[in-house]
Formats: sequence, structure tokens, C-alpha cells
Amino acid sequence: MLISPSSNNGSGSGTSSGPGRRPIKLRAACTQCNIAKVKCSGERTGCERCQNLDLQCGYVESRVGKVPGVRARKRSVHQQAGLPRSNSQGNFPVQPAQMGGSAGGSSSSTLENSDPIQQWATDSNDRGSDLDSLDSASNMHMSRQQVHQLTSTSELAPSTSSSEFVMPEMEFDIDDLLRYPLEHAHYDVTPTATPAIVEQDARRRAELDSQCVLVCCQIASELESYMVADIKSLRIVLEIVRKGVKRLNDAVGLQQGSRNFRCMAMFGVIMYQIIELLESGCACFLDTTSGRKDSITVQIQGMLPGLALGGFGMDPEEQSSWRSHIVLKEIQHTSEVLQRIKRLMAVGESGQEQASSTPEDRERCFVDLEMRLKILSDRVSSP
Repeated sequence: MLISPSSNNGSGSGTSSGPGRRPIKLRAACTQCNIAKVKCSGERTGCERCQNLDLQCGYVESRVGKVPGVRARKRSVHQQAGLPRSNSQGNFPVQPAQMGGSAGGSSSSTLENSDPIQQWATDSNDRGSDLDSLDSASNMHMSRQQVHQLTSTSELAPSTSSSEFVMPEMEFDIDDLLRYPLEHAHYDVTPTATPAIVEQDARRRAELDSQCVLVCCQIASELESYMVADIKSLRIVLEIVRKGVKRLNDAVGLQQGSRNFRCMAMFGVIMYQIIELLESGCACFLDTTSGRKDSITVQIQGMLPGLALGGFGMDPEEQSSWRSHIVLKEIQHTSEVLQRIKRLMAVGESGQEQASSTPEDRERCFVDLEMRLKILSDRVSSP
């Protein structure tokens, strides 16, 4: 369907054939295709897109030749720029030719026969003289002082002329801040702990304590199963003790903040199991070492030359010394973990205002373990 908005008797071609009027030129694309930015078939009776989409197909008047081009716009801009502009006092500039035609003739005719002093006084009162420029300069200076007073409160006022821009003076006292940095430390306020945060911390600490107890129960269960098996091999016992001490040390690290007494009690149980495993594993080793010293085989082997492994073989004494060194190393690791547990026990449980026992009383709970480790260390290190 054709829409010709510029003619009353629009036809299919979209032109007007009235007398004295130019034919109306329509757009090459219909309104719908122009909005959608797609190519139009250009049929004045309706394009294919509008027919397929069942849209109203209309062609409006083309604006080609009616809109000013780039050169015309530049020409109009230059013409507007050539117009006289008003100054800051609201007056248009006066050309020298205009002043010569009006004021020049009258002043020369009236002051031609007057006194020179009177002529100087009259010229000094005219607009544009030196006194007038001095007054205008003083007025401008006063206006600038007023603008400076307004802008002293960090508010920027508009400039009085187009060529000047008054920038307010802003002092941030950066030198004072760099010179005295400690004076502003009191502004740092630490956030106060709200009841919700305290309750959340207590809940998280309780969950950590429960997890630590479960881990200790698992370690104690595994060590107890090894004790029931009655393992006599020193190598296997040392490997079990090494892993048990490492896991116990990790569990002790979880209790640096809360120091729960349930976890401390489980630590003591695990330490008893580790020491008993060490004693049972070292019992066979110590009995063999003490019985080998007086045996006839040892005496005969001492008289034979060391020819095993090309002269680098280890005799029974060297093997015993090497085993003692390994056992003492594991005893030392166990003693270090025990000292960590004693320090936590002496501090006491966190969150407890008044404990029922003193730190010395709590440390005495591990005196038996220390004595057993010391006795075992002396037996292993003795020749």
C-alpha cells in the first residue's frame, strides 16, 4: 500500500502533477525497511518484506537536496563566527571609523578654541581615557577579590571573562601529613565484637574440637590394634611409631587456640600407646644386645678379618650402634611432641575465666610419660 504524505491526490507513483509544482520524489526504501536497516525491493505497490510480514508499506518524501550538505554547514558556521561578539560589559565593540565620524568632529569643534588645561581635564573625563581605564582596573581588582572570597570555601565561581579562568587555591596540608603521620593514628577504630560474631566463633571452635577428638580416636584405635598384634620386629615398630607421632603432632597443632581438655586427655592416651610400642619393640633388641656381648660367636668373629662385602661389612657392634641411633632419634621426636602437649596443658582451656587447678598441677599429669621416655633412652644409649 502506498502512502504519499505530501500530496492530497497521491497516486501509485507517489508524484504530484499539479500546475506549477515539482513532482514529489519518494524514498527508494519504504518506512519499515528503512527502520529495520534492510534492503527494500523498491516496489511502489508494496515491497516483498512488508507483504510477507503483513506490514503497512509506505514511502515518505525523500529529503535529498533539502538538507544542507557539509560545505553549506561550514559556510553557515563561518558566517556566525564573523558576527561581532559582546564584551563583558554587554556592549558591542565600536569601530574606529564610527568613533571618528561622531565623537571626533564634535570634540574638535568645541575644544578648538579652549584652554589647554581645560582641554586636558575634559579629555580625562571622557570614556576610554587613562583615568577611566584606571577606575575600571580597580573595579576589576575588587571584583576579583570578591570572587576569591567566594571560592575560598572550595566553591568555584564562574569567570568574569571568556579568556580567564579563576582557579581556587586548595591546600591539602600534605607536608603536615607526611611530617606527623602518628597524629592520625587515633582515627583507626577497631571493630567491636558483636554477639553474633562471638557465637559464630564459639560454634566453629566447638566443631574443631570435635574433629580433633575424632582424629585422636582413630589414631588410638589403630595403635591399639598394633599393640594387640604383639609385633616384635623393631623395624615395623619404629615405622608405626614414626607415623603415629607425626599424626599426633598435627592434631596438637589444631589445639593451639582452644586447648580443649578432652583433646588433651586423648593426647595423653596416644602418648601412652606410643611409649608402650617403643618399649615392646626395643625389648627384644636390648635383650639381644646384652646377650651377644658374652657369647662365644661374638668373640670368634672379633678374631676373624673383616672380609665381607670387600672389607666394608658391619660387625654386630656396629649394627647395634646403628639401631640405637635410630631408636634414640624416634624417642627424641616423641619427647618433643610431649613437651608441646605439656605447654598447652599448662596454659589451660581457652574461654575459662578461673581454672580449678594450677598450671603445675596440670603439668604433673605427664610426669610418668617423661620418666618412662627417659628410662628407655638411657637403656638404649648405654653400651
